[in-house]
Amino acid sequence: MKSFYRLFFVGQGLLIILLAFTALSFVQAEENTAEQSDCHHECAMKFHKEFHVHLDYYYDLLAEKFAPEHLDQWKEIKKERDLLKKKWKEAKKRGDVEKGDLFNQKWLEEHEKIQEQFSNAVEKRDIEAIQDVLPKLFSHYQKMNETWKKALEASS
Repeated sequence: MKSFYRLFFVGQGLLIILLAFTALSFVQAEENTAEQSDCHHECAMKFHKEFHVHLDYYYDLLAEKFAPEHLDQWKEIKKERDLLKKKWKEAKKRGDVEKGDLFNQKWLEEHEKIQEQFSNAVEKRDIEAIQDVLPKLFSHYQKMNETWKKALEASS
């Protein structure tokens, strides 16, 4: 009987040590949360950048095939957009621009409408619809560039 009680107390001691160790491991997980959050943000930003490279190439191919007369316009818009993005990031780092919404509700609604038209045309493989919506899409991106230009000029 003595050995049973001794075994019982040893078991309880091990259980208390196990619970204490488990509780400490939760604290360690909370400490790592900030590091994981930073990694998540950096990974998301890397994905976003890499995704745009693919998306731009996709638009290049579509313009070559379905709207060759707009290919040069698209390349200029893309080049200007990349330059404006770089200037925007630099201005944000300096604190020259606010982090608020840059695009108004009208632009966002138009963007959603054009993207829906574009997606439907591509999904249906409707060549005429793709040829119709690509110039609208490129024009819309040009408006985006103009908005960035105005915001950067206002911050200067």
